[in-house]
Amino acid sequence: MSQKFTLITGASSGIGLDLAAVMAAEGHNLFLVARSKDLLERAASTLSNRHKVIIHVFACDLSKPHDIQSLLEFIKEKQLSIEILINNAGFGTYGLFAETDWQSESDMIQVNIHALVHLTKKLLPGMIEQNDGRIMNVASTAAFQPGPLMAVYYASKAFVLSFSEALSNELANTKISVTTLCPGPTKTNFQKAAGLDSSRLMKVTKTSDSYIVAQFGYKKMMQGKRLAIPGFINYICQADSGKDKTKNCMKTFADNILEYFSTIQSPEKLPENIELLMPFNIPEVKHIMQMFYHKYFDDHNKRHFIFGINPGRFGGGITGIPFTDPVQLEKHCALENNFEKREELSASFIYSMIEQFGGPRFFYSRYFITALSPIGYTKNEKNFNFYDDIQVLKILEPWIVEQITAQIKFGCRTDKAFCLGSGKNFVFFRKINAIHHFFDRVIPLEHPRFIMQYRRKKIATFIEKYINTIGENEIL
Repeated sequence: MSQKFTLITGASSGIGLDLAAVMAAEGHNLFLVARSKDLLERAASTLSNRHKVIIHVFACDLSKPHDIQSLLEFIKEKQLSIEILINNAGFGTYGLFAETDWQSESDMIQVNIHALVHLTKKLLPGMIEQNDGRIMNVASTAAFQPGPLMAVYYASKAFVLSFSEALSNELANTKISVTTLCPGPTKTNFQKAAGLDSSRLMKVTKTSDSYIVAQFGYKKMMQGKRLAIPGFINYICQADSGKDKTKNCMKTFADNILEYFSTIQSPEKLPENIELLMPFNIPEVKHIMQMFYHKYFDDHNKRHFIFGINPGRFGGGITGIPFTDPVQLEKHCALENNFEKREELSASFIYSMIEQFGGPRFFYSRYFITALSPIGYTKNEKNFNFYDDIQVLKILEPWIVEQITAQIKFGCRTDKAFCLGSGKNFVFFRKINAIHHFFDRVIPLEHPRFIMQYRRKKIATFIEKYINTIGENEIL
């Protein structure tokens, strides 16, 4: 019977070398792959002597398909049984896409994508035959957003994440796990190789220790986690990407949102002096909503919900998107629009917070901002909060319960929800939640409008509070 090995690419330095050290310490036999034979042999000698494990090395350039084939032939010749595959090798280039070297980027695509897929393709059948195995593909937090000046690198990591999560779903009924490790900036040779050492990004970004990242990745892989994001700022608010991403034929989160708003019915028997804000079927609004929700919610992720009161006349009352005014749409979401460019205070705060969270794509992949009443109200041409009138509140309560119930079906994580407003909005939300048990708990936050109007000098403090509160206990 052949001995079992862990194959690690890019194992001569950085995260790959540290993964080798972590796994050797845990008693795993290793097969280390990288370009430098000298560095591989030095690592193998140190780790095998220290931990008494068997280590093979193979020097090759994964940007060359012929070298990958030679690697696979070596595995077959030595009859190595690969029980764990760690596709760690990768690199990036920095600069304007129109000006960067094509050969470097072609090699990057070959290493970051082609080699990863090729090795997985050839080694996975052996795992399936044994119904046992683990695969860890090293992506990056770059996988969650586009990256100007590193456009191809960011796109390659988005591919790794998408491919890995799809493969994990295909293998759901087996004992084979697929984990995607998504570290943020880490102290390795990557920055120097990419030409990033003197960039502004690296000057302002706190980097992680590669050994800590390796330990974290190993732990999550052995736990069978689909996604592993080390470091507070990186993993903050990370939602389980798990079992709801099933078939492409299922409605996405975006589909559910858009269908809901296209058919939403207004509440009845409201006083005549209350005007409704429900612009959802206005062609321009409908178009922007489709662009926005398909951009950020075109998946099957479950999300935590953040509830406001009801849309305001300068934000969701115009765009159809809660806490998103026309200015934020263009500035932060790159969605041009023909609406009057007037900022809403609440929207300005929310998007300042979202940017510090990691940007709209990262934030919205985990959170859905909505309102207890998705329809807004005005009275005497001013915003009107439904809870400020006992008669209106009594009329709206059963309708609001219906709207929360309907929205939860989009794909909601019900262990907790967040309430924007720690006063009347929270009191009302807590009351109906106690009756209907929508969420295990409701967590209040000061309303953005209150912060912007009365605590503007402490905006940074409140943003930090939002991030810490929303991101609490979200480690995978």
